[in-house]
Amino acid sequence: MSALRHFLRNIFQRKSILQYGQIQEVQGVPFYEARQPWWARFTWGFIAADLLVTSTMTELTWTKWTLPPKNPNDAPVRRPTWQRAGLCLGHLTFGVGLATLLLIARSRVVRILHIFPPSVGQPKQLLIAGAHVGKSRGAVVPFACTRIEPGRDKTEVILRIQDVRGQWWIGLTRARLRGTPVSAARMRDTLLAEWGIRKSLQGDLGASSGRWKSGPLLEN
Repeated sequence: MSALRHFLRNIFQRKSILQYGQIQEVQGVPFYEARQPWWARFTWGFIAADLLVTSTMTELTWTKWTLPPKNPNDAPVRRPTWQRAGLCLGHLTFGVGLATLLLIARSRVVRILHIFPPSVGQPKQLLIAGAHVGKSRGAVVPFACTRIEPGRDKTEVILRIQDVRGQWWIGLTRARLRGTPVSAARMRDTLLAEWGIRKSLQGDLGASSGRWKSGPLLEN
């Protein structure tokens, strides 16, 4: 029971990035910049198709879903209202849920990263701009409260923020480092160095339980 309470408390105490960091306008060349993946560029098209299919299925269910005729010559009889309404609700729930998931996934794709060095009264900060916003706006969080983890392969990195729900996806292919196109390996090495992550003597990343070993980063 204590483990369950800890799990539930951990979920409900976490917040969104908008509650954690301030939204800020920024100019200049970003530390990291990458194009959106193809599916993120066509998110609104997928949502439009999803809503079209959902509305069509809902209408057909409400107006055309009938009971099997007892005799071949009997006129079709629509199913009871509660049956049609229940299935229509299922269509709407699935369609709206899928659209919501697409929007959330798109917002978790990192498009821009700005790193602000420490200044008087301000620690080192990180501005994160997802694929759903413009290039000049993003959420600013303390750099010390962020960490990066290995992705599925060497072409991506996962960004996490302390006490914030979810994770952010950083693509390394066709990325720009301070405005200059670089290889995925170069971008990856630069990110590791910026976050103070060490390499082993064999040249691989030192990892523990699937996470990279790092310097002063905070663990969730």
